[in-house]
Amino acid sequence: MKRTSLFAALVSLSSTVGCVSSPKVTRVYDGRVVQGSYVPPEAYAAFLRGALAEESGDLARARAAYEEVLEDDDEDPLVWARLGEVACKQGSAEARETARRAFAKAKDIDPTYAGALVAEARCALASGDAAKAAVVAGQASAADPGNVDVAATLVRAEAKKPASPEARARALALTSAHGEHVAAWDALLAWGRAHADDELVTRGLVGLGRLAPLRSREVEAGALDLVARKQLANARLVAASLADAPRENGHHGPHDDVVARLAVDEAIARGDGLVARRRAARGHVLLAEVAARAVVLGKKDLAGELARELSSADPAASGPAMVIAAITPDPRALELGSRSSDVPPALCAFVLAERIAATSGVEAARTWLSRARYAPAPERDPLALALATALAERGILVPGKVEKATASFPRDTFGG
Repeated sequence: MKRTSLFAALVSLSSTVGCVSSPKVTRVYDGRVVQGSYVPPEAYAAFLRGALAEESGDLARARAAYEEVLEDDDEDPLVWARLGEVACKQGSAEARETARRAFAKAKDIDPTYAGALVAEARCALASGDAAKAAVVAGQASAADPGNVDVAATLVRAEAKKPASPEARARALALTSAHGEHVAAWDALLAWGRAHADDELVTRGLVGLGRLAPLRSREVEAGALDLVARKQLANARLVAASLADAPRENGHHGPHDDVVARLAVDEAIARGDGLVARRRAARGHVLLAEVAARAVVLGKKDLAGELARELSSADPAASGPAMVIAAITPDPRALELGSRSSDVPPALCAFVLAERIAATSGVEAARTWLSRARYAPAPERDPLALALATALAERGILVPGKVEKATASFPRDTFGG
């Protein structure tokens, strides 16, 4: 429903040329032509004031303006619908009764006007009456099946009811039909969260990540929530959508260090080195760390390719050397780290410590890691924290060495 479509669409007088006592106008309601009474310019000005006040959150002023319009023309269902929705938002018992009467009046004038029906459905949803919201939203959807806002309200209403295959299918169909509208993805996300459906939550976040650059922080928070709930593969998909969103549409890539790494991990897990490199550059993740992450994710060929390339460019860099030593037998492995002048990412040291433990024993690995220099991993990085936890449990990681990196998550957080 377009809020100002009716009062902006005074098309023409339908009377014949000559003197008439009661001129009629032809209006357009969401694409339908309807005959009605002439409305003076003052009423259009009042409607505009009401729409602007409503948009800014000034409900009292919006309500007063819509009531002023109705003094000149009380046969317009759009104005009654706007009055009903504003009064509903005010929340008092008197305002709720005004909303009820306004919606009833709008439906008396035009029972099939989707704008009034969907406004009533939103009001019922806000009031906690999910059953009524679903019924009225269904009526609105039947009256205007192509309207994405109407269909999204129906999905949101059904999110408050017990899950059903039909309702789930409608939530998915909404994004298939209206994938370029944020409202469709918001509704899918609401349905998925209400029913603990991680697949739909993931799809909803991915859709928002692609379409709504101003909401990227919200999408990142959703990805981190998936990590905390052990939905690591889904979290990586959401992060990937942010990392790959086009700059020309206002997207700047991940802001959060962990989300940037989740996006890199998604590419590594698929064995796509080019995409991993691109996402690392956009998310400011060092390639030496990307190589170490590839070791942890079981992609040793990719890890070796990256590490050897970096080592060739800078033979003194300890991070790539640690990764190479972690995936190939190297008698100099115990010398790495303690003599290096640079500070590699923690994961580079962790993967080599794990290798040393396998070849030379836990004591040798503990001694080496206690002397190695490395930068702590980002605080909530699931890959680094999972490996750090495993090393600590085996007695390899010196207590307190990466305390900041392991403080924020319980040990059983990282699965899958």
